[in-house]
Amino acid sequence: MNLRSPTFQLCCCLSLGLTWSIVSAQAGPSADKPPSLDRLLQGLTADKFEAREDATTQLMLRADLTDARLTAELARGTDPEQRQRLLRIALHLFYVRLEIPDLLAQDQSGALGVSFPSSNVNAQDSYYVVRPDQHPMLKHPAMLITQTYPGFPAYVHLRPGDLVTGMNGRTFPDTLTNSLFSEWIKAHKVDAPFTLELIRRGKARSVELKLGHRGRLLAISNQLAGHTRPELFPPWLEQRRRLLAGASDRPAIKIPAAPAAP
Repeated sequence: MNLRSPTFQLCCCLSLGLTWSIVSAQAGPSADKPPSLDRLLQGLTADKFEAREDATTQLMLRADLTDARLTAELARGTDPEQRQRLLRIALHLFYVRLEIPDLLAQDQSGALGVSFPSSNVNAQDSYYVVRPDQHPMLKHPAMLITQTYPGFPAYVHLRPGDLVTGMNGRTFPDTLTNSLFSEWIKAHKVDAPFTLELIRRGKARSVELKLGHRGRLLAISNQLAGHTRPELFPPWLEQRRRLLAGASDRPAIKIPAAPAAP
């Protein structure tokens, strides 16, 4: 056969194409496969800070990360930062798995899980708003993040000191307040895709997430009213003790239903 003939060249192309298809099929969708738990847990001790942050974020989103595995990692861990990250992940998953009555979860509006605490009784509703004349990177008002609720997307994706500059491509008006920020979030439904534009450590970035359940947030915040912070909730403190002591077989913890109105 003439090697330069069109027929021979066409056969070679078809053969190479078939071989590539077979190799691709055997390789499978490995590029789309999420990292294993082992790999993510190893990432908690990576050399680069951003890699450790990314591993922490991804582990908070893993439903297959069990208390038993967290207990084992805490027992093996010798690096102080690694252990603190594991406890932070455990705190988030504790609130994700906390059972609440259906009655308290009827509100289907979305929740980010951001708190605006204030020890100043005279603090205004715009206390956490940062104006363009207060930050060189701002062209519109932004919301300063100082505290987030574990169990909700803000705890996973935001950090204290972040400046949220917009939502879903919209910038905030000059009339931005803490209340308006909350109203913008409440206008979206649970699990709705949501994008936050923010500034973190002097760099602009976007964060994609799904909103949490406002009814659930209200139920948890009401339960925490006497304990001030999620880290001081007695059931969590007991769970933390169990994790550090190696006893991961805790019973399910539920929030009691509110008494019926008279």
